Amino acid sequence: MQSIDRFSTSSLLDLASLCSWKMLTMPTAYGAEFRQDVVNVARKGEAPLAQIAKDFGHSVTTLKRWIAIASVRRTSGEGHHGG
Repeated sequence: MQSIDRFSTSSLLDLASLCSWKMLTMPTAYGAEFRQDVVNVARKGEAPLAQIAKDFGHSVTTLKRWIAIASVRRTSGEGHHGG
């Protein structure tokens, strides 16, 4: 087996590019509606993010990412259906 030290920088960058591409094209494990429901619960502020993340089986980092994505979509008007 070849150690990581023997890979060239360009090979590692190629691998990183491939991984990034796969991450962007893979379907999400949780639907948009589920993610939005979790974000809505978090935005209510009735519980700490750590508790909400735990209750829904995710990390705080994931929850913060979902909130950030939802905020960008909200400010750009993307996905807003009124209500």
